[in-house]
Amino acid sequence: MFAMFAATGATAAEEARQCGKYGGVLSTHAGEDLVDFDFHQQTTVRTQQRVGGSYNRLFRFSFYEKDKIVNDLAESYTASDDGLVYTIKLKSGIKFHCGDLVKGRPGACTDLDSKDVVWSIEKIRNKDFSKRAGYFTAIAKLEAVDPLTVKITLSQPDAGLISKLAVGWAAIFPSELPWDKLKDTVVGTGPFIFKEYVAGAGSTTVKNPDYFRKGYPCLDGIRNFVFKDPTVALANLRASKLDINSYMQYIYPADAKLLKEKNPEIIVSLPARLWWHSIAGKLNERPWGDQRVRQAFNLAIDRYKAIEVLGEGAGAVGGYMPPWTKWSLPKAELAKLIGSPDPETVKARRGQAKKLLEEAGYKPGTLKLRWLTLDTPESLLTPQFVQEQMRQVGVEIQLEVSDRATFTQRRNAGDYQLISTSDTAGVLDPSLFYADFFICNASSNQSGYCNKKFDELFKKQLSAKTDDERQVSIHELERTLFEDLPQVQVRWVAEGMAWHPWVKNWLDVDPAYYNNVTLEEVWLDK
Repeated sequence: MFAMFAATGATAAEEARQCGKYGGVLSTHAGEDLVDFDFHQQTTVRTQQRVGGSYNRLFRFSFYEKDKIVNDLAESYTASDDGLVYTIKLKSGIKFHCGDLVKGRPGACTDLDSKDVVWSIEKIRNKDFSKRAGYFTAIAKLEAVDPLTVKITLSQPDAGLISKLAVGWAAIFPSELPWDKLKDTVVGTGPFIFKEYVAGAGSTTVKNPDYFRKGYPCLDGIRNFVFKDPTVALANLRASKLDINSYMQYIYPADAKLLKEKNPEIIVSLPARLWWHSIAGKLNERPWGDQRVRQAFNLAIDRYKAIEVLGEGAGAVGGYMPPWTKWSLPKAELAKLIGSPDPETVKARRGQAKKLLEEAGYKPGTLKLRWLTLDTPESLLTPQFVQEQMRQVGVEIQLEVSDRATFTQRRNAGDYQLISTSDTAGVLDPSLFYADFFICNASSNQSGYCNKKFDELFKKQLSAKTDDERQVSIHELERTLFEDLPQVQVRWVAEGMAWHPWVKNWLDVDPAYYNNVTLEEVWLDK
């Protein structure tokens, strides 16, 4: 599908849905407090939800149709026949936020131009300033040809380039704003101007009266409350104090069941997500550096039980690619690698795990590990489950539960033995499940994995001319990861959203959470 966009140089047309009513402030929540506002460094949805409505991208995903890409700041684009040069024309007359709220913010009230686009994308590409640098590995050069023309030259074809430019964190900000100031400064072209963030309380954005899409946004503003405890947020939703629980996640399968039984008027959505939980450790240090230990983890964990217990049947078992897609290994081959729910198979795999651990020099009860994890409920579920699973093969795991600021600091400093890797791809493009996590020196490569064969296969799949050709390379990449096991995949997570029926022009069509964040066409029928 994404190859089609690159080949034709055209995005789809989208008919805007009108505001049935203007005014009102949407009430929602986005979990616990933020670390900062830099959505390239802070990969959590908590950042994206609070600041996303203040920005635009060159392209965006449809608010109403899954996987459909439409123009945002871009007026049009063309691609060369060899797929190596993209020329993007920007819409004219667009300004960054103006007014008293943004007075003094660098770039406020300036005209959007090609230099802003180059500046913004260059930041994403720079791994010192971005955890998303792997998205644009194929870009060789960015040029501001004239004020409204951007030229992107690739080192090799990338069929998914336009979809990556449409992802939520590919937002455009002023070239006057230094990269390091994105942590504490929000200024964009989006439908909502960032007013304030109060620790422990939440964030407030207000309507941009000069938004370039005339007649939008419908709302006067958005209030994102801080609720670290998701049960408190759920109670507020049921009491109609929130219009939408969250427009990024936080409805767990048990919550969805409760709402359907007790509050059937509330709309609940629980689709498959591009979100996975896995375990990483340092490959240059024991014990994770011993392949037998990693194999023991892979063998000992009953992933089917994880879906049953943690997801109440919702979620999926698979490898490093979403298991419901054609990019995943065939089911029969996958079963040999991750096991089956059959009790005898589980028992046999655990016997193999114990044997490997003894070969590595770890008798039952002698291998003790420390696992750094976040303190949020959804972040603790998988580590607690694995902790119990590994105990059955004689491995003791101590969880080092940390708040987000501490977790982020320790992760960035490499201060961990094991670490939770809870990640999301911005779109269903195969390269995005590898680029930031497994390429040599990638920005979010927590294991320090580096396999030249893997990197070459990655480049090969990026330039594939057809999906069938690409699938062959992707399957080889999957087999390589299962052989090397730099991270051990545990489960594909199902989390949803819930909203009251008076929230109009809102559909849960984004499997990645991060993209449908501007809410410019949403209105409240109350």
